[in-house]
Amino acid sequence: MSNSHLIQSKTKYRPSLTVGEIQHIINLAKKEVPLSDLSIQLISTLAPFLTKIQYQTISEAYTTKPKLSIEDKLGMADIGNVLASTDSLLTSTPTNKEQYWLWCYEETQSKGIENCPLDVIQGANEYRYLNNLMTPEEMIEYEKNCFMKDIEN
Repeated sequence: MSNSHLIQSKTKYRPSLTVGEIQHIINLAKKEVPLSDLSIQLISTLAPFLTKIQYQTISEAYTTKPKLSIEDKLGMADIGNVLASTDSLLTSTPTNKEQYWLWCYEETQSKGIENCPLDVIQGANEYRYLNNLMTPEEMIEYEKNCFMKDIEN
């Protein structure tokens, strides 16, 4: 299959691009003198898309999950990263993991566990486990889940 056939094809594909890559493609297309039909088409497609991203009217389609470090696996990750992913705004940011787990527990108690994101539920369970607030059955299940996560990572 020749390259000219690919350029003329009307078949469309969905690449996964970062904001920086989209901006770079737009900038490259704008630099072409004179502008070709393909450059105009790229600009007219990607520029509104970039604007939607910048104004957060669309959300990302794909986010890569980085490989966990030893610190993350051992539960020693930076608490700021965990807090940034929660849906709620904190009135006072916990400064260590124990405070964060307590905050998570209080969130699940005040909002209901079904209204909390997964990371808050996990923090609440950690607090419950460490403070003997789980039934023996819950403790066994929690320990099994922790063990399985360690094996997967």
